[in-house]
Amino acid sequence: MGIPKKGEEPLSVIRSLVERRTKDPNYIKGEVLGSMITQPSEIAIEAYKIFIDTNLNDPLLFPETAKLEYEVIRMVSTLLKNPKPLGLITYGGSESNITAMYTLREMRRGSVIIAPMSIHFSIHKAAKILGLRVIEVGLDEGYRADISEIETQVRRYRDNVVAIALTAGTTELGVVDPIAEVGKIAEDFGIPIHVDAAYGGFIIPFLKMAGYKLPDFDFSIQGVETITLDPHKCGLAPIPSSLLLFRSEAIFSKIYFTASYMPTGRQKGLLGTRCGGVAAATWAILRATGIEGYIELSKKMLKNAKLLAKLASESGFELVIEPILPIVCIKLPKPKRKIFQYLWSRKLYACPSSMFNAIRVVVMPHIKEAHIHKFIDELKKAVEKVK
Repeated sequence: MGIPKKGEEPLSVIRSLVERRTKDPNYIKGEVLGSMITQPSEIAIEAYKIFIDTNLNDPLLFPETAKLEYEVIRMVSTLLKNPKPLGLITYGGSESNITAMYTLREMRRGSVIIAPMSIHFSIHKAAKILGLRVIEVGLDEGYRADISEIETQVRRYRDNVVAIALTAGTTELGVVDPIAEVGKIAEDFGIPIHVDAAYGGFIIPFLKMAGYKLPDFDFSIQGVETITLDPHKCGLAPIPSSLLLFRSEAIFSKIYFTASYMPTGRQKGLLGTRCGGVAAATWAILRATGIEGYIELSKKMLKNAKLLAKLASESGFELVIEPILPIVCIKLPKPKRKIFQYLWSRKLYACPSSMFNAIRVVVMPHIKEAHIHKFIDELKKAVEKVK
């Protein structure tokens, strides 16, 4: 299909897009069950539109847009106990993780990243792009990074380590690596920690405020130098919106690149142009939701995850672990391929686990109790039907 010679009627174009969108999974109907993204807030969408024609990488031309980014970084830095509001908005957790590995490589000039086998694939992507090697360590009985194995590899590679990469809210199970404990090792050897909190960053702080006992992962831990977190996951911002925060000016300075044709003579981050709509949308949802709103949202998600785990157990299914964050991983008694084919035919788009013969459900804000009951009923039917 080529570009039409004569432009089509705008209303017809929009109708066509609306029709095509109905063919993809719907959040409100509870069809999206395995993704870490959700229906964004209306206020964030409207804010995005207002600043859609601005460029975050041209702060002289768009100073208010640049201020919005700074204010977002300042708000979230306060949340994560970093007194210095240093960071940038990126187009997703992968970009944030790749950027973090780049800046830490520039500081350390090493060649290896130490990370558990549960680390997000974007760390492996970063290693491939940057000419680094990931040294994988195993997991403990709680599926967290094994501390003793990390120490062994740190002693082995020492000055050649670019960073130790850990996760606050793993993709498979939502567990939090022992970041505080590894922080002591990192501090002893002078090695920086990067925390991928793309998923957990907008849940853990608020659940802790609500009284849940969850481990620390933020800048209160010595050794943590960079943190990724994604407002477009549980922050209710539209895609794309990720944040990369820095502890020190020395590492933060590495995200600037010479761009002689630009008025400032430089650009921030890996992209040449960054839409200001991302900053406006994230700023708007943070201001409109507030701490109290995010506490209630996080409690609701975890409550629904625990309901799903309870119903699964009562239906005879075994959980990999009890949910720590709103991710439920349910073991399957039969090979998963045909079970998923059945569920997807019923417009229930959960995801297979990559570590277990299991189904993984991410209980995002759009998931309601009725959706959970429907999913369990259909999962039982799927198991009965599959031979």
